[in-house]
Amino acid sequence: MKKKLLLIRHADFDKVDGMNDFPGPSLNNDGLNQSVIISNYLNSHGLKFNIISSDFTRCLQTIQPFIVSQKSVALTEPSLRERNPLKEPHLSLDKRVKEWFRFNLSNLIKSDNIIVSHCGPINMILEEINENHKSISYTYEDSFLCHTPKAGIWEIDIINNKMSTVQLKTFPYTIIE
Repeated sequence: MKKKLLLIRHADFDKVDGMNDFPGPSLNNDGLNQSVIISNYLNSHGLKFNIISSDFTRCLQTIQPFIVSQKSVALTEPSLRERNPLKEPHLSLDKRVKEWFRFNLSNLIKSDNIIVSHCGPINMILEEINENHKSISYTYEDSFLCHTPKAGIWEIDIINNKMSTVQLKTFPYTIIE
């Protein structure tokens, strides 16, 4: 039986002071347009996804059009928040996200799921999936060493409860820094 796990980085927003403090900034106009295109793309799968999102505003706004179109809800998860580098060391982010992912992995592979988060947490999940850094081709990296452009989607196929194909999907509208 084939399932999907999608890792979605939030859409574009204007950088402001305190952007990594909860609840963070809202999406800008480009980001709002990206969220609609993401929704259309997700709807094209024809699947009923469970949605798990960072509780930051930009993540919830990114998935909101899809939630509305599916008459669904998102489970918010503070473990998927981006870190504020002035308040949380990188190792704490690494531990927080990887422990959450390991704890929830058995449920994540049993159904179709979407995780909406930030650069750091998505990188931590990808590291957990790709322990030896050999099975995933990282086709994107920005100045923050993030492997997912804003509004980018990592699409992971799960076959017989094992993660299989992992591909980064980017769209023409994605802003690459």
